[in-house]
Amino acid sequence: MVDKLTDIDVRAGVSRAVEALHLPTAVQQAKSAASVAAAKPDKAVHRFDDLGVLRLLASLAGGPELARYIEDELGPILKHDAKATNPLLPTLRTYLSCDGNKSQAAQSLYVQRRTLYYRLDRISSLLGRSLDDPDTRQALIFAVRGHDLLQRQNTR
Repeated sequence: MVDKLTDIDVRAGVSRAVEALHLPTAVQQAKSAASVAAAKPDKAVHRFDDLGVLRLLASLAGGPELARYIEDELGPILKHDAKATNPLLPTLRTYLSCDGNKSQAAQSLYVQRRTLYYRLDRISSLLGRSLDDPDTRQALIFAVRGHDLLQRQNTR
């Protein structure tokens, strides 16, 4: 089934295999996987068992707690980006996806390293935290992924 969905180039979510008695659980699992798939830029089929921590974010997306967490973690960046011509969230997202590797992030963004350093300093200043701290980066990864998840849900 997953192979057929992949072959037709769609975004989809797939639950665990269950007995008929557990179909409501399977539907929830598939919805969670589909919401994660919708938040990704590429078309892909996502299995519930492969979601990892994104399972938690998907389950929180239905209530107010995820939005509060995102506001707590990213609020200053989101406020900045709402009125800025050069938003900082894409830089933060790329930096985090490069696991804090500044050279790789600069290449991915097609900017000079000093431009990236300036943006990262600005982000750190707005957040009042160092991006060099692994705990800060982890919290921001969850917030950015949660933000992407909610943004995709709100545009459907």
